[in-house]
Amino acid sequence: MDLIPKNIKYINGVSWLIRLRWLAIGWVVIATFTAKNFFNIPVQTAAFYYVSLALALENTLSLILLRISQKKDADYIACLVRRIINFQISFDLFSLTVFMHYSGGLENPVYFFFIFHIVISAILLSKLDSYLQTTFAILLLWTLAFLENTGIINHYDLWLKRSVAESLFRDNYFIIETLSIFTIASFLLVYITNYIVSLLRKQEEAYENANNQLQKKDKIKDEYMYRVTIILKDILLQFK
Repeated sequence: MDLIPKNIKYINGVSWLIRLRWLAIGWVVIATFTAKNFFNIPVQTAAFYYVSLALALENTLSLILLRISQKKDADYIACLVRRIINFQISFDLFSLTVFMHYSGGLENPVYFFFIFHIVISAILLSKLDSYLQTTFAILLLWTLAFLENTGIINHYDLWLKRSVAESLFRDNYFIIETLSIFTIASFLLVYITNYIVSLLRKQEEAYENANNQLQKKDKIKDEYMYRVTIILKDILLQFK
């Protein structure tokens, strides 16, 4: 079994992210429509639809770039598709932050979905890229919490209007404790994921090297048998 070329791995990663994003877009649109029209929940319909539209445009752009890249050489494909994955994850994180802002901010536990992007970046990208994406995700959360806490941007309640005393986005201790723990957990997660992925890659490379050695031995064995056969034929011809 040969190692899957890096460009093929990246292309598979982009395709996988595109499929997941279509599912996420469909879920957001259906959930928003249902909450607004069937349960009369005061959701920010326009904002959620705009976020879904932006994600759909991102998917379309990714598909176009992916098709363009496949016409190039392998090294170019690996470089371009790696950039596409970085762009996808960064845009997803930003879109998720906007979604959080219009659905309760830090009071909405949807920020746990950042974990998926952190794991995906560690699986598909290099260690440096995965740590940069994790740092970007953490900065987005801290920035959103700061802007809502200081009143620079409006806060939108998740379901019903809370009193000032119940508004967790104004509670400095809640913000610092929650985001500090989430920050530590995120960097531990990306470290563990990178470590596991590196072990798997080393095992895959070791298996490939062993496979190559076996193939070389089989080739030497075939050449030896061929030479023996030729010698035996010459001996038989001499006796005739």
